[in-house]
Amino acid sequence: MEKNSQRSTSIIIGSSSGIGRALYELYREMKLPVVAVSRSTEWNTDGCVEALDLNEEDQVDEKLDSIFKRYHPVREVYLVSGTGDLESDFEPDIALRTIRLNVNGFTRAAYAASRYFESVQTGHLIGITSVAAVRGSGVARSYNASKAYQSRLLEGIRCHFLKLKLPVQITEVRPGFVDTAMMKGGDKAFWVSSAGKAANQIFRAVRRKQKTVYVTKRGRLVAWILSILPERFLG
Repeated sequence: MEKNSQRSTSIIIGSSSGIGRALYELYREMKLPVVAVSRSTEWNTDGCVEALDLNEEDQVDEKLDSIFKRYHPVREVYLVSGTGDLESDFEPDIALRTIRLNVNGFTRAAYAASRYFESVQTGHLIGITSVAAVRGSGVARSYNASKAYQSRLLEGIRCHFLKLKLPVQITEVRPGFVDTAMMKGGDKAFWVSSAGKAANQIFRAVRRKQKTVYVTKRGRLVAWILSILPERFLG
C-alpha cells in the first residue's frame, strides 16, 4: 500500500449530514487528517471527500478497498450511514429499504474496514448504532431490528480480533435523541442533543477507546428505560 501522508487518516462513511457531518467538521477544525465518504459530495467544498453509496452493493467492496489503499495508513473508520422510518402497516417497502442500507451496506463497509485493519494489524472501527438496538418497536420495527443487528455484528468483529490478539479496537456508539434527519419525534422528542455535541462526545470516547458509548450520556438512561418497559408500551 502506498502512503500519501506520514499522519494516519480517519475515514467517516456517511458524512453529508447529521452526526457524520459534525464529526467531519470537528476533525477539520482540529486539523486532523480526515476523509469524508458519502453518497452526496455537493456539500463538501474542500476536496476531502469520496463518493460512495452503500446501497450500490456491487461497488462497495471495491471502492472501499481502493479508498483505504489511497489514504493509507488509516487510523479510524467511522461507520455512520443509516436510514429508517416509521411503519404503519406490514407492506415491506420501508423494511427492505432499511435492511438494504442498515444491514447489507453496513456489513459490507464494516467487513471492508475489518479486512484492512487485519492486513495492517491495527486500527479502530467505530459503528454508530442507536439506543433503539436495545428493544423492538411496534412503529419502527425494521429500524430497531437493524440496529440490534449492527450491535451484535460489531461485537462479533471485536471477538474476532480478540481471538487474533490484534490491537484493533471496536467502538459501538448508541445515540439517543440527536437533532438529525433520522430523528422522527420532531419537536416532541425528549432530551434532544445537537449533532455537534454528540460529535464531541463521540470523539472523546473514541480517544479513550471505549467499547460502548451512549450520546449524550442521558442516552444510557433512555436505554435502561427501554429495557424495562413492558412490550405493550413499545408499540
